[in-house]
Amino acid sequence: MAMLLVMLVVTSCKKDENSEPIEKNPKTPHTLIYYFTGTSLSLHFLNNISAAEDAVRKGVKENSRIICFFQSNNRKSADVIELVEDNGLCERKVLATYELPSVMTAEQLTENIKNIVGLAPADSYGIVLAGHATGWVPINGVAQSGSIAASSKKHPKEYISHEELWKKQDSGVETRFFGEKYSDTAANAFDIPELAKGLAATNIYFDYILFDACLMANVEALYDLRKNARYIIASPCEIMAAGFPYEDVVPLLMKDGGRSHDLAGVCEAFNKYYDNHKSYRSGSVALVDCKQLDALAAAVKAVNNSTQKSYNIDDLQSFEGHEDHIFFDLGDYIEQMCDDAQALKAFREQMNRTIPTKYTLSVFWSNLGTAGEYPIRTFSGLTTSAPSILYRDNYTNTAWYKATH
Repeated sequence: MAMLLVMLVVTSCKKDENSEPIEKNPKTPHTLIYYFTGTSLSLHFLNNISAAEDAVRKGVKENSRIICFFQSNNRKSADVIELVEDNGLCERKVLATYELPSVMTAEQLTENIKNIVGLAPADSYGIVLAGHATGWVPINGVAQSGSIAASSKKHPKEYISHEELWKKQDSGVETRFFGEKYSDTAANAFDIPELAKGLAATNIYFDYILFDACLMANVEALYDLRKNARYIIASPCEIMAAGFPYEDVVPLLMKDGGRSHDLAGVCEAFNKYYDNHKSYRSGSVALVDCKQLDALAAAVKAVNNSTQKSYNIDDLQSFEGHEDHIFFDLGDYIEQMCDDAQALKAFREQMNRTIPTKYTLSVFWSNLGTAGEYPIRTFSGLTTSAPSILYRDNYTNTAWYKATH
């Protein structure tokens, strides 16, 4: 069960000759860890690092630290790079080089993050997970389960393959799409429960997780990750390949030298950046209060146990270009299916507590299904796959489904 997120991990490490011994690294107020994962977005990752360097040169991080995990194009090793400010300049200092396995595990992810924390200990931590993602949908999901063969509009008498659903369309516009599977024996991916397990085993409760990856403002995925971080920033749709505007974002993550964070400001900066890029207007984003996700599950369970009404699935707001959609707006779905005024009121109030900040444009871009620009008429901040006819057997095994039924 769960989703696909590109992740790199450590099997063996060789220290850079110029790096200091771990025991000599002093603890600082905050360490921001960037996971730039996979290789198909390498050029964009390098641009992201350059943008972060622009912020570092201005001295915004003070004595806090920014560590980047960057995979080489040969997929066999990765560098741990620190962005160091010195008299208005920014140096990329290689702290370590890691050899990488062909297939990743949660245990290796844990080891990797622990090693980075050893290199840059701090009073608090934030992490950017940058790469490809598919919300909660499993790496080896079975799209043709349940009633899909009979109910698909595009293929009424045929099964739809998992690979077909996630095939990137050649639109000329690049997005941060789905996880990279190089072969049957080489992959860079985790299902979401495994990601949550790997993060939890580090014993770090992150101040924030920023998903610079597609489709991650998805309630099924975030529910699994609710104990890994205080807040999560994510988009319900595909993120353009350029990612977040880190020249603007890093100072907001490093308020007061990393002692505080303006996460609402990060969401606003993302939205404004894509609002100003009229050709690539996909700027929907939400700030999620992870401590409110259990209460949100209880509110949705109350809705599911209350009186319901019929609705037309084609009228629901969706966030990808499939004909048979996978991701629907959670708020719109509940509004259209709930026929209990008290349960609906409780849900609305809990959504406001769960999503303290959200921004959207009037459209989003998708390379899934039919590539193109799609309208947004309503936006609650989170998506759900509850109404979808796809992946039903996988869906009923998610922790979110079990908590809400």
